[in-house]
Amino acid sequence: MDFSFSASRWLTKNEINSNETHNRNFALGLHIPGKFDKVLDIHNCKIQDLKWNNIINTIRLKAIELDVRPIKLNKTGDGFLKGFTLRKSILTNETMCILITSDITYDNEKIFIEWYKNKLQKLFPNLVSIVWALNNKNGVNVGEIQFIEGKENLTERILGIDYQISPFSFFQTNSYQLDTFIGLIIDVADIKYTDLIWDLYCGTGSITLPVAKKCNKVYGIELNPQAIKDAKKNAKLNNIENIDFYTSDLHSTKIPDLLNKLPVPDVLILDPPRSGLHNNLIKHILKVKPNKIVYVSCNPATQSRDLIDLTNNYDLINVYPIDMFPHSYHIECVAELKIK
Repeated sequence: MDFSFSASRWLTKNEINSNETHNRNFALGLHIPGKFDKVLDIHNCKIQDLKWNNIINTIRLKAIELDVRPIKLNKTGDGFLKGFTLRKSILTNETMCILITSDITYDNEKIFIEWYKNKLQKLFPNLVSIVWALNNKNGVNVGEIQFIEGKENLTERILGIDYQISPFSFFQTNSYQLDTFIGLIIDVADIKYTDLIWDLYCGTGSITLPVAKKCNKVYGIELNPQAIKDAKKNAKLNNIENIDFYTSDLHSTKIPDLLNKLPVPDVLILDPPRSGLHNNLIKHILKVKPNKIVYVSCNPATQSRDLIDLTNNYDLINVYPIDMFPHSYHIECVAELKIK
């Protein structure tokens, strides 16, 4: 769960109509749709591990007690507290928490950080990792790590393969469904031991590593250097050697320079972000002409847009929806394409 701090709290109608006095200058919770600067203060999030509510409420109370400034989500970006992320391993039942702030300016901010570093884990022993990171640029919950107490990574398992996940590496949120999800991708790809595979937008290798056990060679490409670092570490951890990983921007006009150096794949696996594929990449895929494409997407709208272009050269065989996001309308879709 990614929570945001804000100096501009959104009040519900019930809160506005109540007789209670509400602190409008402090919120720790989730953004209101369509209101980038407004955050709903959340005390009881029902879609996360319910024990985590005590953690976020403790963080909030301490920050208010010390009068620590939450960020102003405007052009100035004044403030100290920016984001708070909680990550949990289903395999080990361990939790990592990550606090994102701007630079320390005032004494009370220093006192808050010292409390966070030295006291929070004593209050919540299941927190196996306490992370503090700096971000002076944008509102995204990532930053340059300043401090880690406890474990540097969480460990999760997919299809018998262990993954070490660092604080800011992307990993699918629904661990319970991962074996089903990744297993479907592999089944749709119908991989042979002689096949050569490209896994584009490979992240930490959640698809790449299980695929490598089924084929001759895999090439994984990802923009995030930390994710590639984790992917290489995970391959080594699991004694998988038939993978080459590259850090590169798949939306760049220069991406053909890298892809042209690689052998043409028998199967191409795509798992882009919600924005989908860039035209530069689509054009190159149509030139490369892999026999089969497996297009994985968490946004069917951009996926269908891209499939219109890809089906100039490919037949769309099947689309398989997978429910990765319970209690929401979001789904993952796995599309199977074969060259005409």
